[in-house]
Amino acid sequence: MINPRPPLALMICALLWTQAPTAHAERLPVCYGFGCQTRVEVQLSAEEWSLVTRWLTPAAPDPAAEREQLRHAIGWIEVLVGRHTPTHNDLGFNLPDDGRPVPEGQLDCIDESINTTAYLQRLQDVGLMRHHRVLERAYRKALLDQHWAGLVQEIDSGARYVIDSWFDPNGYLPIVQPLEEWSDLSLFSR
Repeated sequence: MINPRPPLALMICALLWTQAPTAHAERLPVCYGFGCQTRVEVQLSAEEWSLVTRWLTPAAPDPAAEREQLRHAIGWIEVLVGRHTPTHNDLGFNLPDDGRPVPEGQLDCIDESINTTAYLQRLQDVGLMRHHRVLERAYRKALLDQHWAGLVQEIDSGARYVIDSWFDPNGYLPIVQPLEEWSDLSLFSR
């Protein structure tokens, strides 16, 4: 006689199997070269993508924890993309015009914000973000300067946070801060 009910251990294994993220290759749009002059599509292997998804699993218990997970995931995506493009040469900031050649793969804030937004969108599309949604890029303008960054919004509270990877070299953890603080240029004059 066949037991019509599967053993409890088998049911638990099946549940865990269906909850685990499946490793598969991912294609990501990437741009660099100041103002996205160079645009490519990078294919991350299943193994590389699984390294990214590990930063967001298990799901964060709250929005603050998810923002910290997103910092790590974005930093790691930059490292992986840098293995496939010259963006591993990115030094952070825009380089001063002092006669030194700009390294191939250098990014400005436009490049960084477009890439960060694309990475966040992919993470959202595959269901790895539960407490935030991706918005259009954030923009601020001062008298002689302007700046762009990635932007997410907490689903429950509506609070907005920038994710800004422009300040540091490739692969460093981006800055995550409330949009109001990031937009307040008086903080930069202190």
